[in-house]
Amino acid sequence: MKEGQEKIYFVVNPSFDMAMNSPFMEPFKGSDLDVMILTNNVDEIIFQQNGNYKNKRFVNIESAYEEISKDLGKDLEK
Repeated sequence: MKEGQEKIYFVVNPSFDMAMNSPFMEPFKGSDLDVMILTNNVDEIIFQQNGNYKNKRFVNIESAYEEISKDLGKDLEK
């Protein structure tokens, strides 16, 4: 994660390659924000139940358009 980043972004997909080609990843390409790629659905359940790690909130990029738009400093198409 970059210095000062307050959220841990993640996406769930059964395949790494499919996740990288997902339209949800497009805003992050060329940015300095990292996205964790989870390939096991159980991981998402654990992230949702825990909510955060070391005071960094988990954010699923498939459902957080407004947050991502603000953090990237650009408008996103829905």
